Amino acid sequence: IEKEAGLIESLKAAVAARDMEKLDTVLHEADGIVKEDNEVLVQAHTMFHRYAEEKEVTLSLETAVHESDLPHLTAFINKAAEMGFEPPILAEAKEAQAKLQKQFEIKKSLLAAMDARDMEALEPALEKAKAADLNAGNCEEVAKALELKGQVDKEKAAVAAITSAVESRSLDGIKAAVAEAKKLGISEDVSS
Repeated sequence: IEKEAGLIESLKAAVAARDMEKLDTVLHEADGIVKEDNEVLVQAHTMFHRYAEEKEVTLSLETAVHESDLPHLTAFINKAAEMGFEPPILAEAKEAQAKLQKQFEIKKSLLAAMDARDMEALEPALEKAKAADLNAGNCEEVAKALELKGQVDKEKAAVAAITSAVESRSLDGIKAAVAEAKKLGISEDVSS
């Protein structure tokens, strides 16, 4: 009984100090000695598990921020909210989540514009990407969008050259413009 009373006092002190190392040690010592339904023991176990969960959430948020991992950021921000837990990293995690979500939406708009070869949608999407610090060096979608834009610009120039050559009735000009169009892969449209 004396040992149990000493362990209960040690548990109280560790809980009051929020000393998780000491609490872990005393919990192991109390195992089998202090009755499982002892209020102090239950409180100590609850606190220890809560601390472990807070530590996991904090480390996971730090990792997700460092790795720019949107799904994990969202999951652990939600977990922190469910717990009513606000670690110091939470504000930074929310900022990173907002930035990554915005970049994700921009990437989706780039992909949609590229799939449709819609230059009217692609131009504003590229502007948004630039404003969000996305460029060909750090974003595959931007690189592909710029490549497509360049290809479409060349195609437009080739068609304009054919039109101009036809209007000027220059056979050599028409042949050169058609040859350039064929290099760009638009020969089916221009050879008829």
